[in-house]
Amino acid sequence: MLGPNGNPTANNLFKIITQLGRAEGVTIQARVTKTRLLPAVAV
Repeated sequence: MLGPNGNPTANNLFKIITQLGRAEGVTIQARVTKTRLLPAVAV
């Protein structure tokens, strides 16, 4: 499931998360929202 360097690809990571959610009986949801940029603060 993990890549050759030990890091999972996005597809494999989502498969792992899906299986963990099924095993624990939970539903995992994600939401994309537009972020409002705040003005920079001078230091």
